[in-house]
Amino acid sequence: MSRPIMGIRCVHILVVEDNDDTREGITEYLRAKGHQVSSAANGREALLALSQLPRPCVVLLDWVMPVMGGEELLRLLELQQALEGVTVVAVTARNTLPEDVPLRAVVSKPLDLSRLMRVVGEVAARPAA
Repeated sequence: MSRPIMGIRCVHILVVEDNDDTREGITEYLRAKGHQVSSAANGREALLALSQLPRPCVVLLDWVMPVMGGEELLRLLELQQALEGVTVVAVTARNTLPEDVPLRAVVSKPLDLSRLMRVVGEVAARPAA
């Protein structure tokens, strides 16, 4: 059973990250906080997960990945109109990202997991634009 994140009940979080250690670390941290978490190693795996798993309330999305990166995944999901009600947070070492992608926040790498949770809580609690 998931616990509320900053006033909302987040049922499912999807972590999309190509680095195994980072993906596993985020996933374990979120599960230890009581959340249901699925993970994918790239955008293509994320598409499959999104079609087969419960709809996530939050997607933590690495921006630079092999096979399909974060920007390509977001643009495809936009075309499919598949982002309604989903909060997308980019997790990246990049300094700048395109302004025309539907991101609710950007968390810089290297990751501070407690900061990541604060950002997720803040953006998930805000109504979708």
